[in-house]
Amino acid sequence: MAQSVPLFDSSKPTSHSALFQHFSSPTVVDKCIYCSFIHPSQEDLILVRSNHIEIYNFIIENNEWRLNKVFGTSLYEEIEDIVSVRFYGETVDSILVSFKDAKLAVMNFDPVQYELRTLSIHNFEHENQKGGRFQFNKSPLLRVDPNQRCAVMLIYDRHIAVIPFRRADILGAVGAINDSLTPNTGPMFSDNDNPTHESAWQRKLTAPILQSYTTCLATSTGEKINNIIDFDFLNGFYEPTLLVLYESIGTWAGRVSARRDTCCIVALSFNLQARTNPVIWFQEGLPYDCSKVVPAPRSVGMPYFT
Repeated sequence: MAQSVPLFDSSKPTSHSALFQHFSSPTVVDKCIYCSFIHPSQEDLILVRSNHIEIYNFIIENNEWRLNKVFGTSLYEEIEDIVSVRFYGETVDSILVSFKDAKLAVMNFDPVQYELRTLSIHNFEHENQKGGRFQFNKSPLLRVDPNQRCAVMLIYDRHIAVIPFRRADILGAVGAINDSLTPNTGPMFSDNDNPTHESAWQRKLTAPILQSYTTCLATSTGEKINNIIDFDFLNGFYEPTLLVLYESIGTWAGRVSARRDTCCIVALSFNLQARTNPVIWFQEGLPYDCSKVVPAPRSVGMPYFT
């Protein structure tokens, strides 16, 4: 691996290091994604090690491809999951990072300050959603719609948080509103105004993330979705369509003789405006040891399970 460029100093004191400090950096990679995070013309490898984020790019050295570390930083809490998203009108990707028990941060990279910049923070931790429990089987998993229309996060094994993204048609409507509110007889800004500072309502109207919400799948679908195992978005649907793998009644290896095919799948179509998720189709009687949903390309037509 090539030597890292000294663009940052991970040992530099921060407000985070005033609370606690690692004696040695984590060595195990928990998550990784590949996206255009720093520059639109190249893709970067983002590694997650506990609460550390490291960014690498690929360089050619002595006619060999090597990893070059360009950035690294520590966050306040251990990262549970990470995904990338390309917001409308942007040339680089942003990342969504989830934390225990039900927290989410949306970040991108600031090339001027050369650091991570937080776009929004979401907290979905509510006592009435825990069902009296303190421990949960699944971490807050993140999934993004292939058409970049929304993202979802698993909350407390049974609930889903939906984070809609602003799209081109909505931005066009906002632009029409701005044009109608702006007189055509003169410039929008006077000589004493700074056009780079938009008003608060304009920033809110053009923000890439719309208002998020949560839904209990068992209540909204009428199915016994008590233990969500995995989920992912399907390709080729008009609306964001989520395939959920779950167990209505749990089992384990010692109970296979009495209860074996306990897994079920359900496809949900998300209407982001009405905040509804009707059931498209449902299938039960899958093997109890199904663990993951893998969406297939549209040409294949159906997902498969592992």
